Amino acid sequence: MSTPPSSILVTLGAVTSLVDWLILDWLLIRFLQPAWIIPAGTDAASWRNRRDIIRDALGFPIHLDNFLTMLTRYPDMRVVIDHCMKPRIRDHAQGPEVFQNWADGMSRLADQTGAYCKFSGLVTEANADWSIQDIRPYANHVLSNFGADRVMWGSDWPVCRLRASYDTWFATAQTLTSDLSSQGRERIFGGSAADFYRLDV
Repeated sequence: MSTPPSSILVTLGAVTSLVDWLILDWLLIRFLQPAWIIPAGTDAASWRNRRDIIRDALGFPIHLDNFLTMLTRYPDMRVVIDHCMKPRIRDHAQGPEVFQNWADGMSRLADQTGAYCKFSGLVTEANADWSIQDIRPYANHVLSNFGADRVMWGSDWPVCRLRASYDTWFATAQTLTSDLSSQGRERIFGGSAADFYRLDV
């Protein structure tokens, strides 16, 4: 059996390295507890950064410290935090710490990293009889900390249908951003995503 060309071996090595990093990344963000230590840099992380690979990162409030560790360790990594980190809106009445722990972690991500935040997934974290007032403090916190230039609206369809139709969530998001300037709303409902994903639209 002939030996594969060196270019193929290099390509396979890069792909393997990338796959390893993706698996590690997924495990860290979705399953590890905040007290666990995230391993320091790998060649795969550098490989991703050099190639300007974009990541949509999904996590929950328990993973806020993991996200901060990873994003400060790799500041060139281009990341959008999906669904506002899925705050526990349905548990809001249990006490102020439910909101505050999430809010403090999101503030650190906004201040210490260049991550964007996807303005989506909030209604699915609320109770079935949610109102816009349930969502408002969470939306306001994201908008005030990340700013319109780093926030992009997302439909979360079809998952949003667990709590609301596409039209209802879109109208809710429009209401929640109605106090912003027209330029700010344009960023949230299109401009930020176009810039982040480098779309020629």
